[in-house]
Amino acid sequence: MAILSALRIGGEPMTLPDHIHRATRALWIAQQQGAIPDSCYQLSEALADFARSRGHEAEAIPVDVFSWNVDAETLVLDPALRQRMDMLAADPERYARLSFKQRAIINNIRPKFVGIDHEQRVEGDGYNGHVVTLIDGIVVDVTAHQMTRSDYGLEVPPTVMFEASIAEQDPASWIRYDGLIPETSYRHPYVRTALPGGGHLAYFLRADITDKPYMLRHDRVQENIDSVTELIEEMLGASPSDEKGQEER
Repeated sequence: MAILSALRIGGEPMTLPDHIHRATRALWIAQQQGAIPDSCYQLSEALADFARSRGHEAEAIPVDVFSWNVDAETLVLDPALRQRMDMLAADPERYARLSFKQRAIINNIRPKFVGIDHEQRVEGDGYNGHVVTLIDGIVVDVTAHQMTRSDYGLEVPPTVMFEASIAEQDPASWIRYDGLIPETSYRHPYVRTALPGGGHLAYFLRADITDKPYMLRHDRVQENIDSVTELIEEMLGASPSDEKGQEER
């Protein structure tokens, strides 16, 4: 399955200049090479530092993010099928009495729902939430691929971008994923989109979290962020003044 390097929610145009797009690609390459940690908050803070050095308004912001595959969507839209699967899980003998066609339908359903929200508990140095970068009003997630589960046909591009202004407060026309997405997430503006290869992705903007708790996860957080920022500069191979001159020509 072909995977897009970046998913832009809400269509074009987006006003981020080329050096920001190059920086996101550099971060993805460095992650693949194992040169930097796959850490949402460290990479998002580093991208914000880089963007500010280029004259942009930028900051790392917390979000809740969820992704789910086509089969999970099927179960949400078909309560009868969901109820039948729950009953069969509790009663294997009932499964044995199903017809071949009924078994085929159920056996081909492999739902997968992935969620990272700020109400969960995480052990060790991990962060109980997700962090993205807001650059000139555009949300940039350079660790979106953390939501990928290829075994379930759930493929999220390495980078996701969308204008923060398109986030809405729980539109009545959208499906509620009660029991999967916490009610605390639904209290905040969010963006939901279909994924290119099937499934869905949703971001909830958590403006209520302002103290950056992830900066206290361990004593090398700022050092790691600075190292990633330096790596972006090295991979792009141009100083801020040099890059500005190139873009003006």
